[in-house]
Amino acid sequence: MKKLIALFLSLIMVFSLCSCQGKISAEERSAANEIIEKLNTVFTTHQNANEDVLTANSLTASSGCETKMSDLTSRLKYVSHDEFVEALASVVALLADEEGGDANAVYEMCMSMEDPSEIFSLFDESFVPNLCGMAIQAHTSVLSGTDEILEQAKSELDAFAEKYPDSEILAPLEAYCKAVTSFSGYCGEYAFLITDSAASEIRILESICETAKTMLDGSDSKLPDNAQLVNPEE
Repeated sequence: MKKLIALFLSLIMVFSLCSCQGKISAEERSAANEIIEKLNTVFTTHQNANEDVLTANSLTASSGCETKMSDLTSRLKYVSHDEFVEALASVVALLADEEGGDANAVYEMCMSMEDPSEIFSLFDESFVPNLCGMAIQAHTSVLSGTDEILEQAKSELDAFAEKYPDSEILAPLEAYCKAVTSFSGYCGEYAFLITDSAASEIRILESICETAKTMLDGSDSKLPDNAQLVNPEE
């Protein structure tokens, strides 16, 4: 919690420093837009995944191993049936590997099941919600490329900072990247089963990201004529 408060305070300081600065060149704006688009993608994708995790938690909490895959995936809003099954097989293979099993063989076994619902029978009933949440987060972070997109954004931000060390959008851009990185990291590592505690943490991290977005929105007035930053809500 102390780290979250510190991040909030740093964002306020960045906002204060940026409020009295001048215009941003079109070249800087174009480079910043590319970074912002990637960060927006990562942030929105994790928000969507959290919604699917909540759905999966709700549907599997009572039915456990008896959960029907088609019933579950038909309710998921952002992950398709095939994407979920592939992600689930990948998670089961990873768990098998951690236990000294043959990950490739386990993955192939899961993918070859005529009824993917049978995958749930490999685990204790109480673990099924966690398993489903892990699959959704694995799809978000790894299979859909969100981790890779975030790394690209960080790399581009480093290049931006080197090329435009005195840019007036650098501070809010770095703040947004830091906020999205924290949010993405938490979701990928801890939000498999969204408990009340996890939901509270997610809301705080989302608020920090939204605050950083607001700073970038406020940079619009410093752009050259006919130029506009990407709207982080899009």
